[in-house]
Amino acid sequence: IRFIDTPGFQHPREILRQLQGLREETDRIIEVFRERNRDNPAFRQDVELLLPLTRGAGIIYVVDGSRPVRAVDRAEMEILRLTGLPRMAILNSKEDVTDFLDQWKDEFRRTFNIFRVFNAHRATYAERIALLEALKHIDQDRQAVLDTVISAFRKDWAQRNQSCAGIITDMLAECLS
Repeated sequence: IRFIDTPGFQHPREILRQLQGLREETDRIIEVFRERNRDNPAFRQDVELLLPLTRGAGIIYVVDGSRPVRAVDRAEMEILRLTGLPRMAILNSKEDVTDFLDQWKDEFRRTFNIFRVFNAHRATYAERIALLEALKHIDQDRQAVLDTVISAFRKDWAQRNQSCAGIITDMLAECLS
């Protein structure tokens, strides 16, 4: 499993307009959009951003929940919905500002298969595993791969705990002798 952190869309409203027009022509709207705009310098970054989606990537859309939903955010979410790919949204609540959480949740319910509120800076190990577990529910075909990833994380965590315990006991033994 590979996670690719992409920049945001540069021209989401124009992309959305084009994709909506393509829906009547083809089911391959992302591929056709990329083909039609591959030589357009204005869409260079957007064409690159959409490449993993043409290869069947799942989508994890991460937003800052401390600000309100904007029209450009709605355009991005609609683009992602139109792909038809498995989609999860993460409301990254880095700040203690929660004024806009309900607004974001309402938008996510319209567009994504699943969403989670997650603070990457304060998340515990259990919360991180729960996030990976949630990913398994957006696409049944990817469950086995995610089970392997989760198992590897759990094994790594157990090894870290064992190593830390060994270091602590060695230090205690040294202090007491």
